Amino acid sequence: MTIDPMHGPHFAKSYVTAYLTADLPTRLLSYRNAWSVDDITLPNPVKYLSYEPIALDEWPTIITTATSMTGLERISHDRGNPLYRVRYSMRTYVWVRTEQSPEATIMRDRMTTVVRSALLDYPCLKATDPRQTFRVSIDESSIREEYSDLTLLKGDRVLAGSYISYDLDIDEIVMREPIGSLNQIDLTVIQKGITETRSTNITNAVKTGTTIVYTAANNFVTGQKVTIVGVSPTAYNLVQATISARTNSSFTVSGITGAFDAYVNGGLAYAYSILP
Repeated sequence: MTIDPMHGPHFAKSYVTAYLTADLPTRLLSYRNAWSVDDITLPNPVKYLSYEPIALDEWPTIITTATSMTGLERISHDRGNPLYRVRYSMRTYVWVRTEQSPEATIMRDRMTTVVRSALLDYPCLKATDPRQTFRVSIDESSIREEYSDLTLLKGDRVLAGSYISYDLDIDEIVMREPIGSLNQIDLTVIQKGITETRSTNITNAVKTGTTIVYTAANNFVTGQKVTIVGVSPTAYNLVQATISARTNSSFTVSGITGAFDAYVNGGLAYAYSILP
């Protein structure tokens, strides 16, 4: 199964831009009906951007940018890959142009209100992405608005702008590349007093308290030393641990401290006796 890589700020900007592009035309129609205005007084945006252009040449224009990444919280795992909740500080700009100052001001204010409504509509924002496991949300308490001064252009045309700032949370995965699989390894021990080396493949490992139970068909002996390599996560790899209990399908080591993540895959165990 394919795992999506970490998205980053470009995805955050593009996601909101794609959502507004699909959502605003229908939402603006509803607001025109509610406010009894026409599409000249409250027109559809003609351009949606996820970057700040050098110059504006079409109006209304909606621009969404990410200004910073302000939070990173590890929340879980997805098939062995760390899953993080990443918070981006975002801005969505609204730029309009029309004749006369009063008309430009009210067009800017109304368009900003409709964009704010879209950003607050979580079900529609979420529905932009079809993945059921994907999570994106806006922290409503973080929303702020700023309104620009009016700029007089040639003739009686007036440019007015605003921006809405908000925090956008997206769940992102750090995709770990496999470093290979370990099927067999030749172990040569050059140490006086070690004999009876036996090996087996590990298929699972569970840590409870200070005890780890490794699932592996084996002919080990309680009291033997065991060295474990090739397990992911690597915390399960041990050197000269003592086998405290065994069955034909598992063996146990004790006295292991620390927090361990869940077993993912891999592992080879070598047991040996140390002679007096």
